Order: sequence, then structure tokens, then C-alpha cells
Amino acid sequence: MTASEYVRHLTNVKVFLSGRFKNLLATLTSEIKNASQKQAFETAAAKRDQLAALEIALASHKYSQLLVGPLATEKVLRQAVLLLQHPQLKEPPRRIECYDMANLNQENTVGVLVVFTNGRPDKDQYRKFLVKTNKPGDPATMKHIMARRLRHPDWPRPDLIILDGGVPQLSVVSAIIPPDIPVIALSKKRETLHFYDSNHHIVNLNLPLHNSVLKLFQFARDEAHRFATTYHKKRRRMTTIG
Repeated sequence: MTASEYVRHLTNVKVFLSGRFKNLLATLTSEIKNASQKQAFETAAAKRDQLAALEIALASHKYSQLLVGPLATEKVLRQAVLLLQHPQLKEPPRRIECYDMANLNQENTVGVLVVFTNGRPDKDQYRKFLVKTNKPGDPATMKHIMARRLRHPDWPRPDLIILDGGVPQLSVVSAIIPPDIPVIALSKKRETLHFYDSNHHIVNLNLPLHNSVLKLFQFARDEAHRFATTYHKKRRRMTTIG
């Protein structure tokens, strides 16, 4: 990112923090349209990323996401390999799949998959799962969602799977994942990363909260949570109306 681009980014953040975020949404939308008309497709894509980040932050109230600058770059994806030292993560994860679920008293349970391609939200790849299982509990539900996903070999293969949850989710899901696909769980309490080492021992990793790799994983987790919550609310409304 050039100095001028960084200044513009900070200006946009200031506009948002001053409460004039509607103007920022309109500005970004207009810039995307103008860039597309000029066939400046890379610029339009970058603006769409900024717009997606803003919309996610507004929906999830994770405003700090706007302060981390542009979304993941090649450097951040490579850092993920170096920092995690995950035995299955040998190359930068081009396709990251993140999973979350939502329910209320085990009713209208839903699951979602969000995809980040090269560190950017890829909304065309998002998927929803209506969960119907007799096994209660978040780990069992997450396993059910993953089993449903694995029935689709026609979908692109993930380079990294992120689960919203802790060791219980990691344990049950890892049992059904192909052994060469890296899986991590991200727990909210201390933003801890959990995964298995080469000896199948649990690794509990805490990266600095300002770390760009953690920011990327948090962004994916928060986007999955937003998507799951939105879908769950829709299902509840349909059930109530019915």
C-alpha cells in the first residue's frame, strides 16, 4: 500500500468513526461503479473488499476491523504458515473455509460456511446448512455441518479450515476431515488457536492481538458469525409465521 493509499484509508476510518458512515458507504459504492466503468477492475475489486469489510463491521459491531488496513496480502498468508507451524499447512492458504452455527435452545439450528479466497471474502462461495440432528451440543452440530460439506467433492478443496469454537469442536471435526487438510479452531474467550501437532497433541497458540494473521482469522470468524446469525433470524421468522 502506497503512502497516499494509506492516508485515504485513515481518512475513511475517521469518517466512519465520526458517525458519517453512510457517506462512506455511498462513496465506496460510487467509486466501485466508476472504476468498473473505466475497466479498472483491480481498483474496483479492492474497493469492494473495503465495502465488504465495512458492511461486516457494521453488522457485527467489530469496528476494530476497519483499523487493520487492507485485507490479507500474500505476506500475511505466508506468515500464517510460518507462525502456526501447523503440520498440514505447508503453503499459503488460498482458500480458507470458516464454519459457524447458530441456534436458540437447540431449535432452528443452522450452520454456515464462509470462504476467503486469497484473504478476501468470496461471497459467491458462501453456503448455508439447515441442521436436523438428534445429537445435541455444539461439537456434534459442527460435525454434522462438516459431514454435509464433505458430501460435496465438487466444491473447491480448502487449504485451511477454521472452526468457531474450541478443542471439543476441533476433536470431533478432525476425526472426519481428510488428514492432509489443516484444521484449526478459534475460541473467542482468549482468541486462542487450537490445532493438532504431528504427534496428535493439542497446540494452544495465542498470537498477539494486533497480529495480522490473527486479524485475518478473526475477520473470517466474525463474518461466519454474522452470516449464521442472519440466516438463523430468517429461519426463526419463517417458523413463527408458519
